[in-house]
Amino acid sequence: MAGSAGSPWVVLALSGDLDMSRSDELDAMTASTFGPEKVNAIFDLSAVSFMDSSALRWLLKAQDCADQTGGRLRLVAPEEGSLVRLLSLTGLADRFAVFPTRADAEQPSPGMTASVDDLLPTFTVVQ
Repeated sequence: MAGSAGSPWVVLALSGDLDMSRSDELDAMTASTFGPEKVNAIFDLSAVSFMDSSALRWLLKAQDCADQTGGRLRLVAPEEGSLVRLLSLTGLADRFAVFPTRADAEQPSPGMTASVDDLLPTFTVVQ
């Protein structure tokens, strides 16, 4: 799946179960996505069927990486989905910017530029 043309976002689309068995893979994705430069990333989790505590740890680590570089992290998850409920139950709902669709998540926020230097590749990770 490709993101919108001209979007200043790196998009990672994940599916299936995000649990301890995938923690190395998720950590590697975070390390390759958030380097020393500012990165704006969207993690599309709308096709994720299950997340355990290791996946929550991964999301927190990814948010910290984005914060440290001045980038942004946005999550895509259905409003009535299990991820939104999990974030609410764990008290982490305010820690993340969660959007119901990828199109909503790609909308620029105040202060975002869309210059040629900001245009980043889009890639998809599928289980």
